Amino acid sequence: MFSLRNKVIIVNTLIVIVASAFILVSLQNILYKQLLKELQKRGIFMARHLADMSEAGLLAESPEDIQLKIDNYKKTDPDIAYIYILDGQGKPLVHTFKGDFPDNLKSSPLSDGKGAYRIERVETEFGPAYDISFPVKEGKLGEVHVGLKESVISETSRTITRTVLEIALVVFLVSGLFSVYLLTRLIKPLKAVEEAGREIARGNLQYRVDVRRRDEIGVLAETFNNMAQSIEEMHRELAESHRELEAEVEERKVIQAELDRSVRFLNNVYDSIIDPFMILDRDFRIVKVNNAYAALKNKTVAELINKTCYRVLEGRDRTCGGCVIEKTIKTGDPSVKVKKTTLRDGKEIWLELYTYPIYDENSQITHVIEYTRDITDKKRAEEQRKRMIEELERISRTDSLTGLFNRRALLELLEYNLKRSHRYKTPLSVVLSDIDRFKSINDQYGHPTGDEIIKKVGRLIKDTLRASDLMGRYGGDEFLLILSDTALEGAMELSERIRRVVEKTDFVINEDLVLRITISLGVIDCSDMTDVDEIIRLVDNALYASKKAGRNRSYTISVS
Repeated sequence: MFSLRNKVIIVNTLIVIVASAFILVSLQNILYKQLLKELQKRGIFMARHLADMSEAGLLAESPEDIQLKIDNYKKTDPDIAYIYILDGQGKPLVHTFKGDFPDNLKSSPLSDGKGAYRIERVETEFGPAYDISFPVKEGKLGEVHVGLKESVISETSRTITRTVLEIALVVFLVSGLFSVYLLTRLIKPLKAVEEAGREIARGNLQYRVDVRRRDEIGVLAETFNNMAQSIEEMHRELAESHRELEAEVEERKVIQAELDRSVRFLNNVYDSIIDPFMILDRDFRIVKVNNAYAALKNKTVAELINKTCYRVLEGRDRTCGGCVIEKTIKTGDPSVKVKKTTLRDGKEIWLELYTYPIYDENSQITHVIEYTRDITDKKRAEEQRKRMIEELERISRTDSLTGLFNRRALLELLEYNLKRSHRYKTPLSVVLSDIDRFKSINDQYGHPTGDEIIKKVGRLIKDTLRASDLMGRYGGDEFLLILSDTALEGAMELSERIRRVVEKTDFVINEDLVLRITISLGVIDCSDMTDVDEIIRLVDNALYASKKAGRNRSYTISVS
């Protein structure tokens, strides 16, 4: 490796050499061009002078005089390589060549005859030369050619080049000596800075440069010392920061270990939860889910994580209608929802969904927990209990013998239809029927026969009624009919129709016993009445009147 001193010397030397070479070449080119220009001026002058001298000889057609003139003229200037003159037809008239006229010059054309000169570089027996031609009498009498040796320029150029080289050498030596002097002044303090840098690199941050100068080197040394001072202070700060960082790293390790234990604990809790659950962020993306939930949805945990719930579970582009997760995110309140779902195997189950918000330190909802319980058994028990209650309700309102409404139900229906009649201003009639001499039938044929007759009479009456009419067993062998939207006249017609149907019906008890029975009916219009008990009392009075009048008839009484 070169030292700084050697590098500076080499660089300085190269700069001097390159600069000298550039100056030399540039000067040589400028000089050559200037010499060539001067040579051409001389040639033009000579050619013009010879043209003037030869004009008289050409007019007198005296080649000998012309030859003598050009020979003498050539001897006066050693730089002239040749002189020759062409006649008006472009043929050589006289020349200074020792032998025959050169073939390469014979084809030279005459000038354009306008007094212009021409310069060409040609090869001759004397070497390269510049041929300068000038017309005589505007080219009518011929043309003078003077050849000047190119070597004149080269020799002069070489002489000047040697001189320039000698000067450049002196400049080079002087600059070299000056460079050595400057380097001696520069390298020592720079070496001191270099040594100081090495010391600091070895860790000796207290080392400083001892340079007592006010120039740029002194500024450099002072700057270096300031930098070393800053590095030393930074090193102390970094060491302190390093100790603090080590303490923080140890603390973080403890925290991380505790966090890992917490994560393991939570994972154990998650894995221990039998019921399905999942945790979603505000974008409805599933971030945590247990195996039970994945199995419920017939998917793997990996297929659910980081997927939006409505897309991966329902194949939708937006949340489902009535989404309790969305409700909890918007309101911050826990929510619950019961829904029926069908599993992949076609089994229908009932699920109860609970959602709970998770808040961050800024009391902002970040996630929602959805906890799912299979309440199919509970739902089935509720439905069974509901059916049981409905059945009990039905039983409590149904006559066990006929399957018709019982007394309690009839009174409730009568009260409802009475209120309806008042509200809509519609007529309402009530009919109470009784089987004639039913006690004697029981006494003669027995209670089972009596029960069969009651059931058949109930069916006959029900089949005769309209769909909007209501009826039931009021008690014993009595049937109460509630005829909505029916006035007294219509009620009487219906009552008579029922009576005739019963009268004409054969009651087959067994193969040996067929009975014929009749019924008596009491009919009233209760549209203007308000008390149910009063209605029952009046319709019972109408039935009593029918019995008293001879049975097997319909009878009505005034209710005013």
